Amino acid sequence: IPFLGYAQINTFPWTHNFDNGVGLTNWTSDDGDWLIWTGATYSNNTGPSDDMNGGGNYWYVEASSPNYPNNYFVCQTDTFDISSTPGQILSFWYHMYGNTMGELNIWIGDDNGWTKIDDIVGDQGDEWHIKYIELDSLGIVGNFAIGFEGKTGSSWASDIAIDSLYVGASYATVGCMDPTAQNYDPTATIDDNSCTWPPCGGFLNSNAYQMCWGNQAAIQFEWESDTSNFQCDVIEIYVGDENGWSF
Repeated sequence: IPFLGYAQINTFPWTHNFDNGVGLTNWTSDDGDWLIWTGATYSNNTGPSDDMNGGGNYWYVEASSPNYPNNYFVCQTDTFDISSTPGQILSFWYHMYGNTMGELNIWIGDDNGWTKIDDIVGDQGDEWHIKYIELDSLGIVGNFAIGFEGKTGSSWASDIAIDSLYVGASYATVGCMDPTAQNYDPTATIDDNSCTWPPCGGFLNSNAYQMCWGNQAAIQFEWESDTSNFQCDVIEIYVGDENGWSF
């Protein structure tokens, strides 16, 4: 078991969402590496468009050529010691979207070697899902590491991503962890992507001015938008004429 030189974790809860730019440890005996990423992956109709919470990083397998078909990508955490803190769970979010999706296998490596404890197979839709695994039920012997094995499908449409790893109390509180949201739960330890914000007030004030220079003209548009929450920022301006709309 490749534990030599790995850090040991014995303080919980342990969380890792990749926003610090640090990934898990990639193995060198497989077909390639998991990657830190922000925003959408390279290909359309596969992979997430953002991380689980929005605006951060996630950890993923890029399935574009030459990484398909049926290639394996393996990574692992540092080691954990839960001998004095029973009742821990593993949870993580995963995104598996693509019409030729492969599979995600979850492994535990302990004194008995590596054992597959769960798998997720096929297209799961264009959304993040959460997975819970009770560690006490696995008969773990000694310290252990968690391994994630992504297997690509028959084409490039099989990007696999994970985010927001957690090892901690068995009855973790799941809820909205964004303090700017209406339903913020200060006791939550796992964000379930349920945050909501008040509706935007739109433009509070606006003015338009026409300016002419000889045979040229321009329109200057000024506005004051609702700034009660960051979701109300203007992100695109469209211009329409007899040829249609553009931005």
